[in-house]
Amino acid sequence: MISSTFVRAAALCAVLTLSVSTAAHAQLGGLRRAAGRAAGAVAGTPSVQAAPPAAAQPSTTAPVNRGDVLEMTAPVLDRFHAAMRAERADLGQLAQRLGGLKTPEQYAQCQLDFYNSEAGQAVYARLNAAAESNDYARMTAVAEEVKAALARACGDPEEGDRIRREAPEHALQAGLAAGGFSAREYALIKERVVPFCEASAAGAVQGEVRLPGDGINVFWVYTAAETAALRERCPTLLRELAEIS
Repeated sequence: MISSTFVRAAALCAVLTLSVSTAAHAQLGGLRRAAGRAAGAVAGTPSVQAAPPAAAQPSTTAPVNRGDVLEMTAPVLDRFHAAMRAERADLGQLAQRLGGLKTPEQYAQCQLDFYNSEAGQAVYARLNAAAESNDYARMTAVAEEVKAALARACGDPEEGDRIRREAPEHALQAGLAAGGFSAREYALIKERVVPFCEASAAGAVQGEVRLPGDGINVFWVYTAAETAALRERCPTLLRELAEIS
């Protein structure tokens, strides 16, 4: 029977070892939402309008082909598809790693099994002796030994949280590398694709297109080349964006 002395000693050990978080086993959707939140949500489905003649009031949206705003031609969209596929694949690999980790309940059971094993009984003897000595340094040293032994037997209870913290940036970097984009370029393409593809009658307009944005005299502007390239790809683009968001 485990004595109260052991319980006191184990309490110190628990401070160092019991760091299990249920967040480590949350659904992959949470991961993907974090990874895909480079662009804000677009409210409503504004109607597509053919752009007015050049003499009309210009858009306040940054011009295409300037700075980090890339014209979404077919070659650029090919790269964008590749980037999203790489991001999705990376998130899938991280989800597999999460799936291989113990749940909090499984980790707790593994700890019990460890303490009931021969190795655990030996740990019990050292913890008991350290507790009875009232030597805090000794107790701390033994607790560190137990922490290492538990990690070997049951794994690292903090690994899941680390994966979740690092997953969005890890997946984003995989996407940037596959598509050859800067982070800003990639985010702006994600942002500009959504209003065009979600707008009603997007496929009915030829040439340059202008969509109302947020604010007065603010518009999303798409060149004729972008309109042609986007229109035929919208279903796939929206599906792939949803898979990483």
